[in-house]
Amino acid sequence: MWRSAFAKDLVAPTTFLAAFAEASSLKRFYFSEEKISSLWEHKHGMPLNFEGASFNDGFIIIDLAKWRSLNVTDEVRWWIQQHKMTDPALWKFGTQPITLLIGSGRWQQLPPGLYVGDLGFRQFHELDKGLLKQAAILHFDGEHKPWLPATVSDTNMKQHGMLASWNSHLLDPYAAANAPVEWLSAPGARCLFDAAPALVCHVGPLVPGTSTPGLHWYDSLEQLQNMSVEPMHTVEPIIAGHFSASPLAQLPQSTLMPWRFSDPDGHVQLLFTRPRRLLGVYLQAVSAQQPISGVQLQARDDTGSKGLWVDACQRQDLIACDPHRGPSYSASSARACWHLTDCRAVQAWQWRLVGWPVGQLFGGVWLEMATDEVSMA
Repeated sequence: MWRSAFAKDLVAPTTFLAAFAEASSLKRFYFSEEKISSLWEHKHGMPLNFEGASFNDGFIIIDLAKWRSLNVTDEVRWWIQQHKMTDPALWKFGTQPITLLIGSGRWQQLPPGLYVGDLGFRQFHELDKGLLKQAAILHFDGEHKPWLPATVSDTNMKQHGMLASWNSHLLDPYAAANAPVEWLSAPGARCLFDAAPALVCHVGPLVPGTSTPGLHWYDSLEQLQNMSVEPMHTVEPIIAGHFSASPLAQLPQSTLMPWRFSDPDGHVQLLFTRPRRLLGVYLQAVSAQQPISGVQLQARDDTGSKGLWVDACQRQDLIACDPHRGPSYSASSARACWHLTDCRAVQAWQWRLVGWPVGQLFGGVWLEMATDEVSMA
């Protein structure tokens, strides 16, 4: 696909992006046409064709060497600045409008037979079955994502805006037999159902107060501490575990926000619905000025709620934060993040992280989990 997108004898020197064409024109993305036209003509000395072809940036290929040589990053910054200074704004809806603007006149169409899109807008009976068979890219753009519930009541639909999933069966050939449709919805979710392609995978980021597919935030630590392991088998099958913590002084609204505990006994407790083996833990710092240290990973030595907690990992290192484990607040050469490794070869139902610095801001927690040698409960 890369070779066909940027074949030298077919692509203009200024073409840096390849994408699948949409049926709708460029203006479909709620541009403020008069203001955009004026800015475009001022910048490029020619009018912008709003009736021209458009693409969906959910799947694009970018020639990064050309991106740099054409200084596209500067263009992105320029459009963002114009957008911020304009009231009302220049466009609606996220990254799509700005990608269409920087790509206008400089994108190459990919072969349409490789792609089926709008799978969150159109139901299976509306789709071209022949195209589905030959497509290499299935794009679930739209509201009805495969990891949403299969059915939603009219009350939840009307009063709470909940949506039901469409076309989730298209993912069945790629999922483990026992995995629910939610397995694709977040990094690490496949780990929890042993459907990961590697023997070690990363689950996260876990953020207290925010649920992630496969791990559900549980508000009451006391309720969890008083709960025996056995009742957890009765939870909904899409939940592979719970995690909780002591009271939070700063509750995050999303994975992009930091958080902190309100007392020195703060800890995150993980309770899985079957024994799991953790190989390490990565803790994301918010800044190099607030490095994380001293946190320990512990496992409970039996399946009961009264068992002893024992330290699980031998190595504890301050490391440079990893930009691939977002949100990356402090990815740099500074020793700011905390990495626990060389953990005991033990499988346990219950794990916890203890020893948080008092009043410290945190950015996220990642678990390094083994997917082999795990028996289904």
